[in-house]
Amino acid sequence: MLVTSLDHQHSKVRELLKMPEDFVVHSLRNTMLTRLGLLGVDAFTIMKIAGHSSITISQRYVHPFTGVGGARVREAGSGQSAHPGEKGWA
Repeated sequence: MLVTSLDHQHSKVRELLKMPEDFVVHSLRNTMLTRLGLLGVDAFTIMKIAGHSSITISQRYVHPFTGVGGARVREAGSGQSAHPGEKGWA
């Protein structure tokens, strides 16, 4: 595997922040898509945002117990909590 400058910088920052070794940059993307799913954003919208070639991939992030997505996406952008059990969860 070729080690790039980005890999090197990521490793330095991860160590500085005491993050686990299995944390990779792709984790941030996965977290964003998961939170959109938890907020009730539909799989088609997640597919468009993520650039997935198939809606089947995007459906992994959609959870049936969530409500409609529009207002929740705005909440996510405002920094309000979107986690079950935390204040602001509906």
